Amino acid sequence: MWPWAQIMHADAIYISREIADAAIPNMVDYHFFNRYTGELVHTELYKDQTNGMKLRRMMFPLHTGSIAGVTTKLIYTIICLYATSLPFTRFWIWLGQKKKK
Repeated sequence: MWPWAQIMHADAIYISREIADAAIPNMVDYHFFNRYTGELVHTELYKDQTNGMKLRRMMFPLHTGSIAGVTTKLIYTIICLYATSLPFTRFWIWLGQKKKK
């Protein structure tokens, strides 16, 4: 269970702030405020999170290809187009072999 899970069940709201100058996107700091008074109750910084939570936050940028900017998005797009074409090219090869027999 996350260390701030009990705070979320209390009368608190949280705001997530993405770190703008981070090397990897999706690095987020959490700030918890009292719902009624507006005072800061707890702060969970990205640098203080466990390695498992940091890895979990990295999965989305890694999955979408935005881990290193536009370059990796372009590389991911080319790889996906190539992988998508493989079943079709294999089907055409199979049809060609079937016609020869």
